[in-house]
Formats: sequence, C-alpha cells, structure tokens
Amino acid sequence: MKSPITITVTLFALAVGSGCFAAGVSGDAALSRKIFPFPTHRSDLDNGLAVISVAYDSPGIIAYYTVVRTGSRNEVESGLSGFAHFFEHMMFRGTARFSQEKYNDVLKSLGADSNAFTSDDWTCYHITASSSALETIMDIESDRFQNLEYDEPSFQKEARAVLGEYNKGASSPFLLLDEKMQDTSFTRHTYKHTTLGFLRDIEDMPNQYAYSRKFFERWYRPDNCAVVVVGDVDHARLVQLAQKYYGGWPRGGAKVDIPQEPPQREEKKIELTWPNRTLPYLYVGYHVPGFDPKSRELAALDLLAQASFSESSPLYRKLVLEEQKVEMLTAGADAHRDPTLFTVLCRIKSERDVAYVRDAIYQSLAKAGSEPISEERLAAVQSHVRYGFAMGLSSPDSVARVLGMFLELSGTADSINQLYATYESVTASDIQAAARKYFAPTNRTVVTLTAARGISTHTRPATADTRIGQDFGIRCATGTDCPGDAPAAATPHGGAAGTSACAPAAREVNLIVLPSSSPLIALRVLFRVGSQDDPPGKEGLAALTAALIAEGGSRKLSYDQILEQFYPMAADISGRADKEVSVFVANVHREKLDEFYPILSGMILEPRFDPADFERLREQHANYLSKTLRGNDDEALGKWTLQLALYPHHLYGHVDQGTVAGLAAITLDDVRQFYRAHYTVSALELGVAGGVDDSFVARVRRDFAALPNAPAESAPAPLLERPRSPHELELTIVAKDAPATAISLGFPVDLSRGDDDFYALAVANSYLGEHRTFNGRLMQNMRGKRGLNYGDYSYIENFIQDGGSTFPIPNTPRRQQYFSIWIRPVPHDKAVFALRQAVRELDMFVTDGLSEESFEATRQFLRNYSKLWVQTLS
Repeated sequence: MKSPITITVTLFALAVGSGCFAAGVSGDAALSRKIFPFPTHRSDLDNGLAVISVAYDSPGIIAYYTVVRTGSRNEVESGLSGFAHFFEHMMFRGTARFSQEKYNDVLKSLGADSNAFTSDDWTCYHITASSSALETIMDIESDRFQNLEYDEPSFQKEARAVLGEYNKGASSPFLLLDEKMQDTSFTRHTYKHTTLGFLRDIEDMPNQYAYSRKFFERWYRPDNCAVVVVGDVDHARLVQLAQKYYGGWPRGGAKVDIPQEPPQREEKKIELTWPNRTLPYLYVGYHVPGFDPKSRELAALDLLAQASFSESSPLYRKLVLEEQKVEMLTAGADAHRDPTLFTVLCRIKSERDVAYVRDAIYQSLAKAGSEPISEERLAAVQSHVRYGFAMGLSSPDSVARVLGMFLELSGTADSINQLYATYESVTASDIQAAARKYFAPTNRTVVTLTAARGISTHTRPATADTRIGQDFGIRCATGTDCPGDAPAAATPHGGAAGTSACAPAAREVNLIVLPSSSPLIALRVLFRVGSQDDPPGKEGLAALTAALIAEGGSRKLSYDQILEQFYPMAADISGRADKEVSVFVANVHREKLDEFYPILSGMILEPRFDPADFERLREQHANYLSKTLRGNDDEALGKWTLQLALYPHHLYGHVDQGTVAGLAAITLDDVRQFYRAHYTVSALELGVAGGVDDSFVARVRRDFAALPNAPAESAPAPLLERPRSPHELELTIVAKDAPATAISLGFPVDLSRGDDDFYALAVANSYLGEHRTFNGRLMQNMRGKRGLNYGDYSYIENFIQDGGSTFPIPNTPRRQQYFSIWIRPVPHDKAVFALRQAVRELDMFVTDGLSEESFEATRQFLRNYSKLWVQTLS
C-alpha cells in the first residue's frame, strides 16, 4: 500500500586578468600587531601551486580549500557571462579514475561536507572532513583539477541546473537589484554582470561545450590556484602529499585583458517594479578603487561605512529606531581586485518615504565629508572592525574561507595583517577626504524598486481579510489555511491522541558548560515556550516576545544604548521562537565578556518592553508575512504552505511569526503577561562554551536563578492533537507571477529523536535525499541525470539550514515531526514531470529499500558527517 502524501505545489503563472600567487610570505616590518593569530606555513611547488597550512585547534578535523583566482571578472568574451560559475558546477562531473558517482561515493565514505562557490573574482572548492582523510582528499581533488572529463550531454544537463539556480534567486528582489545596479553602473568592465551572468547567456550555455574545454585549459592551472588546509594538519606532510598528487600538473600562464572602466561623469537612475507584494528598496552605488591592503583611502571607506551606516550610527538610530521608516539599512564595498562599488541598500516601510530616506542617506554622506568624526567614535569603529574579524574565525572552515579570500585578492596571506594595520592608522581626516572624493552625485547610480501598480503594499488592519494567498488565487484542495492566515478556529489544547505534559516542578538552573581554549565565548539561553503557546487570535505572541528581548532594551538601557555598547566589542545576540522553544544566542570575545554579560543578562532577565520597540518589531513581523513571504521568497512560501496543509486546526498550524490579524490584535500588555507566564527557571536551559572560568559559571547560574518558577496556577504545556493523515494525494496550488515552480511535498510521521526507529529512518532518508549533497537518489536522478533544477532533498523532521552552511540550526525540538521532499524551482513546463518523478522515487524506495552495501555506506557517512555539526562553539 502506498504511503499517503500531501503535496504542496507552488505554481507560478508567467507574466508576459589573470595573476599568479605571490611566491613566499613577505615580511612587513610596519605591521605592529598581527590580526591573524594562527601559525601559517606556505610552500610553493615548482609548477606555481601555493600550498598553505594553518594550525587551528580542531582535533581530528580539517578544512580543505582549493582557491582558483578566476571568477566572473575573467569573462571577457561577449555572450559568455556567468561561465566561471557554470564551470564550478562542471567540476563535479568526474574523471576517468573517479566518475561523478565514484567521487561522491568517496566523499560519502569520509562523511565529508563538500561544496563550492563562485564570486566576481574567484572560485572556491571546499571540503570539511576528518584529518585522517587528507591523502584521500588530495587524491580525488588533484585528479579532477588535472583530468576533468565530461561529454556534451552531461554539459547540457548541468546548464539546466545552473538556470534552475538563477530561477531560485529570481524570486527575490535582491537579484534584480544587483543585476540592474551592476549593468547600469559599469559600461565596460566585466563587473557589469553579476556572478550568475546575464540571463540570455545562461540560457545559451548548453551551446557552449567547446568553450568550456577552453575555459578549463585556460584557468584551471597550478599557477592560478592555491591549496589551503586549516585544522589538525602537519605542514611537512601536506607539502609531501602535494608534490605527490599535484607535482605533475603543468603550468598555464593564460592571460586576458580586463576592460578598464572609465570614470562615471553623470548620475544614473533606474526605477524597477516588482510583480508581487514587496516593501520598497533603495540601492545607491558609488565607484571606488579595488583592493589594496596598504591604501588608507580604501581603509577609510570601510571605516566610514561602519561609522555612518552600522546599527550604532546616528542614521540607523534616526531611520530605523526613532522614525521607524526603514526596516533594513546596510552599506559598504565588498573587496574586489578591480575598482568596484560602495553601495547603500535599504528596505523602506512605505513608498511615500523613499525620497525622504534617499535624502537622509545623501546628507549622511555629505556630513562625512564636511565634519570629522570624533576620536572616540573612530576608536569604537576600529575596535569593532578588529573584534569583528576575530569573531569570524570560529571554525576551520571560516578560517580557511577568510584566508582564501585574501589570497585571491592579493596572492598573499600577509595582506590580512597589512589591511588591519592600515585600519589602525586611519585618521578622521582620512575619512573626510575619502568621502569628499567618492560620494559626488556624478559618481552615483540609484536604483529603486517598488511593487507594480495595483499591488497593495500596505499591511491591512485586523478587520480586513488577511489570508496570505488572497492575491495569488491559492486553491487549497485540503481546505486548510495558507501562511499568514488566522486559524479558522480556536485550536483545542487536548485530545485523546495528544501528548500530555504537566507543569514542571521548581528546580535549579540547568546549565551545560563546554570548556574550550578558544578566545571566543558562546552562550545559548533556551526557554521551553514557542508558537504552540500563542493564544488563539493572537498568533505571533511568542515570536514577538522573543524579538522584543533580543532586539529591545533592558530595564537599565534603551535598545540604541545597547547597540552602542555592543558595537566596539562586535558582540551580538539574536533570538527566535520556533514551535516549542524560544532560543537566544550570544557570542563575544573573551576579552569583552565582563562588559558584555551584564548587558545580555539584563536584556533577558529584565526586558524593557518599550512601546516604540514593540511597534517597530510588530510591524516588521507583519511585513515579513504580508510582503516578504508572499512576494519575495517562493521556496519559503512553498514550505510554509506545506506545513499549514499538514497541520490544519493544530497548534503548529500557523507560521512561527504569527498571522497578520494575530499580530494586529497583540498588545504590549499581552507581551508582558506572556513573558511573566513562560520565561521561568522551570522552562530554562542554559549552555556556555569557550574559555570561561568557574566564577563566571557560578555567576550565570546565580543570575538566572532569579527568574520565577512556574506559578502553581499556570497552565500546563499544551497538548498536541495527532495530525490529520492525508487521503491519497492532496494538492495545494499557489498561483503567482514568478520565474519558476517551487515544490514541497510530505506527510506527518509518528517519530521524533526520542524514538529508536528515528535513527533507522535517518539512514533511509540520507540515502533518499541528504540535504545539499549528491548522496541522495533524488539529487542524483532529478538534477544529476536530468538537470531539472538546482537541488532535490528529503527530510524526516523540520529542517532549517544554519546560515551559509549545510548543517541544521540546533535547538529546534518538536514533539511531532513530518517527512518532506523539497524540489527547488523547476521551469514551469517541467513542474508536473518533476513532481511525478519525486513521488515515483519515493514509491520505488519504499517498495525496494536499499541494499546492505548502501545501508552500510550511508550509516558510515552519517556517523562521520554528524560530527561536523558542532564545529563552532555555538
């Protein structure tokens, strides 16, 4: 008998240079103190390959990076934009020794995390695995860099996958904003196109097989590459292995002339419209020089971005906190090898305020050129930059990525220390001079994006219909509500099939300590309260309460005062509410722990609950539901639509951020009462990792013990009804204007991590569709063999990816779970086929199972791979 499957289909209706790595490590006597703290060794093979090791305290783990100093910058031929990124995909297609399948089998046997990325200036291939796997990794990596093989049909299939990646990004305004900013600002230089390339060129990639071979021969040469290994590694052995596996790789020496960009002589303006709901965006760009670690002018621009636009800046305080006209504000110039753009990007709450915000930005930049910042402010900015860099060195992978970036920019690791020494030497007059020189109107490009006419951008009051799908023609065959809707009826807190829980007895603070030699400190504060505890009609109360704690003030300090105090130490705190828990995550350098901790504990133990913070964050959550989720993120919309279809009239039956109507009904008194009822020592779990001493641990335990125990009269934890089982195949279609079709499908399962069978199912699921790997048959058969899209994965529990990594965010427990398949966007005309294939793959797997050999290989993969989930202290 076939397993019942609920399928959510999001169906979108169509609307009509070259340089070598510098040999050796230069010694610059001017570097008074080195920001990069780890022992670094470099050797260069006779063929020009740089081999670099960094000793990092990560027993048994290494990050292995291959840096190629080629990106979209090198795409000088007309009609071939995006090819560096496309070729990154082709590098996984195999060789005569290691076919694509055999290459993946080797990585699977190692339990390795493997992926790659491309930017404007470089391409990077990275693997994180056990240090004992070093020689195996060097064997398979050196083979594909020297002996890559693929035929034209394979090439064409991967071209379709690259188009799928473009379509994935095209559901968000950010891709369109970047495309238009670069295309308009640059007239000759190859930065004119994004890393993905012009869409017309991506669509033509299947016809460029012959050029792909030329691209490989031109750029994938040892004198254009570096191998970086960070972690538990011996440099002498690394060099010996490098000579063995890479020593016969012949030099290249290819060069191309990168067109030079002429000065911009007049202001350029572009106005864009978005076919779906969105908040307005304003994007301003100025031409600035390329990377030079010794340039005080460049360093001054970086510090100016912090001084004028960071969360501690006067402009942020004015536009975001006081006037509440802007939801997001960020600025700066990403380091590039050639002259690039300094950009300011903001998301504005109302179209009527776009001109006001634009003028405020111009005034801030003009002020930076006319008035010197104070010595105190400059010192705070320099401190932030210094500690911010240190905070980013939290794992072998992050260290390797930072080192790789500086290698591609300059060819030498010394440029890290050179740049940060330059930051220390910048004066207030340097910042003034840089602002006057580069922020002229004639050097400016302005891109605005607003919703198309007829698309409402106003969040309606609670009395209006606030169904998320109203404007998209959602047809819910299951009769369920859609993301952002108010639940159709009050959710019962009981049921014979539910999971019962009683109010916990009073107890001491449960504190887990993980000692480490790291200079970084990570703290996690977890309360067993989440969106399941939202009162009927006030959906979003748990999420709003958590946000007000993490992004609001304390009894002693307002939120802007907290931002100002956190800023010089580059410390951070974030908070979020999931279904069952609310989690606060904090990170700080050990040197600043004594300053940071009293502020952090004050935010959680004595929150301010300021009315202005309340209004700001409530509107932000409503905007996410009504605009960002509906109009800017099709993959997330599909995932949430699936969850609501699986949990109708259930405590899990709304988006964690709530509903538009529920948020409108919440008052500040509701938040205060919710905090008092649920933020108790009885519901608390604490974790501390890093170089902390016993006295600090005792202090944390003592401080958090001041929270009240759950009052005797408080309600027990809510009971969960058993989710409704689907009948045969049930379909929900969200019809909207979008470039491709995103698909999610699934059904409830009666397993969680507390059940023995969960781990057997985990092995089965990994074989079917391990997240962001080529291990799963879904990925192999849908993307690998057919090139349908960018990715196809499966899950046996709710899965939220941790930032840019492939690993799940920790601390998201649920008493009830669901199985799902995620099909990343496919062309509209392939949507039905992709859906049918995913269902067929699942049915065949349920019927046929997996072989003993596949079982052992998959289990071994998970035993090794799961160890990589805890690379960082947090």
